[in-house]
Amino acid sequence: MAHTPSDLEAGLAAHTAGQMAAARARYERVLAREPDNSRAWFLLGNLHAAERRPALAIAAFERCVRLQPGQSAAHNSLGCAWLAVREVRRAEASFRQAIACAEPSAEAFSNLGALRRGEGDLAEAESLYRRALALRPDFAEVWCNLGVALREQGRFADAVGALQQALALKPDLAEAHFNESLLLLLQGDYRRGWEKHEYRWVTEQRGAGRDFSAPLWCGETSLEGRTILLHAEQGLGDTLQFIRYVPLLRQRGAEVMLEVQPALLPLLGREWGGARVFVRGERLPEFAWHCPLLSLPRACGTTVEAIPREVPYVVPPVAARKKWSELVPAAPGPRVGLVWFGNRQHKNDRNRSIPAAAIARFVAHCPCTLFSLQKGTLSREDAAVAGHPKLVNLTDRIADFSDTAALIEHLDLVIAVDTSVAHLAGAMGKPVWILLPQVPDWRWLLEREDSPWYPGARLFRQREARDWDSVLCRVRDELSRLGG
Repeated sequence: MAHTPSDLEAGLAAHTAGQMAAARARYERVLAREPDNSRAWFLLGNLHAAERRPALAIAAFERCVRLQPGQSAAHNSLGCAWLAVREVRRAEASFRQAIACAEPSAEAFSNLGALRRGEGDLAEAESLYRRALALRPDFAEVWCNLGVALREQGRFADAVGALQQALALKPDLAEAHFNESLLLLLQGDYRRGWEKHEYRWVTEQRGAGRDFSAPLWCGETSLEGRTILLHAEQGLGDTLQFIRYVPLLRQRGAEVMLEVQPALLPLLGREWGGARVFVRGERLPEFAWHCPLLSLPRACGTTVEAIPREVPYVVPPVAARKKWSELVPAAPGPRVGLVWFGNRQHKNDRNRSIPAAAIARFVAHCPCTLFSLQKGTLSREDAAVAGHPKLVNLTDRIADFSDTAALIEHLDLVIAVDTSVAHLAGAMGKPVWILLPQVPDWRWLLEREDSPWYPGARLFRQREARDWDSVLCRVRDELSRLGG
């Protein structure tokens, strides 16, 4: 006689086959008969999580762990559901309960490691990843995550080893290839770095690229007389950094269409560098090829020695220049623009932005006239810095990037953390001192005090993680030498 599957078995089979409604009906049938069936609650929670209904998933997993407190998998899944609604502290509590169970899973250690890494505790993240690997040495994704945590600690050789172990176990793991690209680029190996950087399109974080009918241009095909669309893909600073390739493609005979973020349109206008400028969402004319801006270095064969670095390649519009010529007051000594934090939603903001207390001490003892270039939502502490009597604050007159550029034009120097304003100043050929964390973004390379991307840039690096005071002391000493 043939075996008749239970409702739970049938529900799990339906879920695996993507038949969510059928699976839900089976689980709910079991719970109508057996409201204390912990496995049914667990499977129902997994179904709700897969359908991106985290509130229902949380309710199901909470019922499961009340019925069976020692089930590590349920605590782990509850933690993931809490993360889906950005309840980080509750997620952490659930993950910690999961690893405290008699038989914790490698997934629970890995998830808690990822959470702690996101909170900036790299040492604990590394320890948790290693405990996950002790349970599952073949867990390629955890080897990849360990590599990221090691890179963020500045342990680059160890990071390479972990990522290579991930790829030995799972050669098609896009996250490992992409994170290896960041290490290669950071260390100046642009040839291999740009190749692996293309894996960004298949990572979980980035997802698929734009769906165009025109093919991707990879550099092999002549562009003579052909139209190519170059399109922004990441932040404003990335766009400002990589639009430098527009003139190169024009020299190759291409007709260039440039698609940028709306915030940059007032600065660049509808025609820039011989390219027609559009913003995303506008209807585009036909084009023969397309290329994301950050794929251009690969397509053009860019090495560290062959970076196109002619500046200025961005200038403020005439109207903005006239406006700010009347607004910027005369001041003794060098006039210095200041940016101390970036987008607070940026995943690396904790490392790249300077705490208000540290920047307040710098402002109070700065020998130059400082002008705030800081836009964005201000915390109470940052607002106090912005209102400091030694800081000229005209930011209420800055409506867009064309205003920021015009104000920068009237300054002698810009000091900024790693934000779009640093790229704007660099693209304008303005002297810019960029303040970097101990482990910087890949584009700033390692150890050197200059940047091959911007001739006017000077890099001030942390010698120890999160030690901004010593960086700002060096900056203040250098400003004193300018005659401020």
